[in-house]
Amino acid sequence: MGMPPKAPLRSSREIVEFINERIGHIYLRPLMYASSAAAVDDILHYYHELWAELHNCQDSYRIIGMETLSDQDCGAASFSHKFFLDNPDASEASAASYVVAQWEKISRSMGLLPT
Repeated sequence: MGMPPKAPLRSSREIVEFINERIGHIYLRPLMYASSAAAVDDILHYYHELWAELHNCQDSYRIIGMETLSDQDCGAASFSHKFFLDNPDASEASAASYVVAQWEKISRSMGLLPT
């Protein structure tokens, strides 16, 4: 039994559509796609980084991300880490909601979501 025939590669437009859709799904049900708020933070970072790479706007992504972290007084911490520093008894669900809210700001600033 051999390997199945190779399908044609997807176009960059199809890949961007997949990324947009997946980010939207993560925003709706973050803990279905990741096991913790920190993992939600990580996966959204990687999807946004890939989106920025495909759109050739990596520098803008880094600047927008750093500005959003700065606006939340995160210092060197991630959104999830900062949330738990400020709310040590919080649930993963409430932390994930906060993480999603911050990444939605980044998405809007990048043009990934409507403003």
